[in-house]
Amino acid sequence: MSAIEGVAPTFTFHKFGLMVTGESESAALPSLFRSLMEHGNCTFEFFQKIDQLRAKTSQKHPLKVVNTDKTLPDKDAAIGFDARRYLSNQKDGYTHHVILIDDLEGLNENDARNAYERYRVALVKINPKDEHRVSIHYLINMLEAYYFVNTDALNSFVNPEGLPESQKIIFDNYSNDVEDMPHPKSAIKSKFAKNKYRAFNEKQAAQEIIPQLNVPLILSNPDTCAGLRTLFKWCWGAIGEPHEERFCFEEGKLYEITRYQPYNASGKTP
Repeated sequence: MSAIEGVAPTFTFHKFGLMVTGESESAALPSLFRSLMEHGNCTFEFFQKIDQLRAKTSQKHPLKVVNTDKTLPDKDAAIGFDARRYLSNQKDGYTHHVILIDDLEGLNENDARNAYERYRVALVKINPKDEHRVSIHYLINMLEAYYFVNTDALNSFVNPEGLPESQKIIFDNYSNDVEDMPHPKSAIKSKFAKNKYRAFNEKQAAQEIIPQLNVPLILSNPDTCAGLRTLFKWCWGAIGEPHEERFCFEEGKLYEITRYQPYNASGKTP
């Protein structure tokens, strides 16, 4: 913002493009960032669905990265070039950023670290000058975990007005850290499986529930939701706004695997 007297304030506007690995995320994830968009200087949008990358496997035809002696598997290189396309398209006046979002379903910590490193190489090798404008984050263990901090939105979705009492399905808040919940999606589906009249539609659920999720509430406990807080803290740093207490950025727990990613050209990290 300009501090020169008599000159109208100027802002840097930011656009965050989301690369996601799941159908539900591609349908609705940008609305998760409503609380960051309230200031009017940033927006979030879905721009690419990608295949998940896991432990490295041999590739018959790895792609050579221009101006380096490095090669990348085809799938990895495709992610890097998709990110380059988004980062370089700034005709709209926004500073563009890319956030790659995966989940931890079926991964232990070592697997998660290996997958993170592979994603990071894919993004940074293709976009070395824009390292501070790309980041990788995990929904832990999956998107549906965050439905259980406060289940009002989940219960409203699964119990529409007029539904007979005999068909209602009620979910309780998870009393501990929802990122430690073993398999939230299975917890939802198992209740539906007991009701022959009902079926759970993941994509439709995301479209209706995510816009109702209260992220400041989800992050209000500094001892929980380290993965989600790390994602939001990286975004907040990239935007350049002072920290807000409602997210517990200063004292809150962060996720070790993804917390050390620079969000500005000077290399500052969450």
